[in-house]
Amino acid sequence: PLAMREGIRESCNSYFWNLFRTIINHSATPAEGFQKWRDYVMSFGFGQKLGTELSSEVAGNIPQVAYYDKYFGQSRWNAMTVRSLAIGQGELLVTPLQLANMVATIANRGYYIAPHLVKAIQDTSRVFRELKFEKKNSGIDPEYYHLVIEGMQAVVEETKLNQSIHIDDVIICGKTGTVQNPHGADHSAFVGFAPRDNPKIAIAVFIQNAGFGATYAAPIAGLIMEKYLNDSIAPTRRELAQRLIETDLMNVIQVKK
Repeated sequence: PLAMREGIRESCNSYFWNLFRTIINHSATPAEGFQKWRDYVMSFGFGQKLGTELSSEVAGNIPQVAYYDKYFGQSRWNAMTVRSLAIGQGELLVTPLQLANMVATIANRGYYIAPHLVKAIQDTSRVFRELKFEKKNSGIDPEYYHLVIEGMQAVVEETKLNQSIHIDDVIICGKTGTVQNPHGADHSAFVGFAPRDNPKIAIAVFIQNAGFGATYAAPIAGLIMEKYLNDSIAPTRRELAQRLIETDLMNVIQVKK
């Protein structure tokens, strides 16, 4: 069996299923274990609005025990029944903003500050409203984040990803994703943060119908982080940047229009 670092690096579904099952089965009943798992997930800002100024913000969905009790019957379901949740499928619904917020929580080793577009509302004479930027703790001790961070660093440095996402003298931590799409080609996804220590940026990138996360989302995220951190793109990566700029990202797999 793989360790967590390798499970993250290799995107090993069976590793995360076994981890999910361990959490569920650690309690007296599957329902109690599931509630603990749900509490952990909710502590990262999932299943709720983060409180941005975006009128279109949605909460997503982290299913409740009551939902499965109603669907399968009380005490008639277990970890195996809801195993798809272990790899982000099933009834689980999250937004790109929530994923970026989760990455920020990992980067901060256990807390996030809800993202905002507005610092304050004021005119020339007075402030009508000044937003509070408060830390929200996950309740998970900082010492438990290092293995996740090591795994995310390995994703970038020990796979083919290191050929397309690189910033000189900056350690990047990230994770690719391939979002299954029942209506067409899969979506390309990448989440990450940089630098590893004293992080300055957390990001989530999704490119619709673009396939594997390493193909488009990861290099685009790398360029965005590089521009944010260095205010420029290194000469060796400008060709990549130009190629991505010129790519029809609305039709990267040449779907017939």
